[in-house]
Amino acid sequence: MNDPRQLQWEKRADQIARRITLAWWLEKLTIPLVVIAATGACALLFLRKQSGQPHVDQAWIFTGAALIIAAVVIWYHVQKRRESRASVYTRIESRMQLQNSLSAANAGVTEWPDVPDEIDYGHRWNWKRVTAPLFASFLFLLCGALIPITEIQPDTEVNEPHSWSALDDDLAKLSQDEAVEEPYIEEMEKR
Repeated sequence: MNDPRQLQWEKRADQIARRITLAWWLEKLTIPLVVIAATGACALLFLRKQSGQPHVDQAWIFTGAALIIAAVVIWYHVQKRRESRASVYTRIESRMQLQNSLSAANAGVTEWPDVPDEIDYGHRWNWKRVTAPLFASFLFLLCGALIPITEIQPDTEVNEPHSWSALDDDLAKLSQDEAVEEPYIEEMEKR
């Protein structure tokens, strides 16, 4: 028959294993998340500039699909490295100086120790490290969707800078006055 302390330790070890797995998943997801969000924001800006709303909707769909696929693939790979109860017991023993009492109890050699209120397993959440990539990704996508842009007008006339037209006018005057030799004027027009 199972000792109630054993059930409590197993329950705590499973909770700790889930936390560690979630932390690994978030860590592995940060770079793909930021890259996909930045690429999606660029695609949104480009499509908003080039075409209408249907293509922008497609960019949102592809960006969302890429994020979901990346999250699932990374979750699958992290699950392969999932912490076992034995490794969690070893973590706890190391941090709380339990001198292998959990491993020995798990092997059936000794009795299970009492479960303390707080279990130190050696990891703490670094919320800045977790939330910064999430915030950056959200900000990239928000900018891609909200930065005001003007659509390309195919019938618009492209004007040269004023200094170029002034230079052309000056060269025309010089050629009419014949104050400068013709090869110099031709060279300046080529530039």
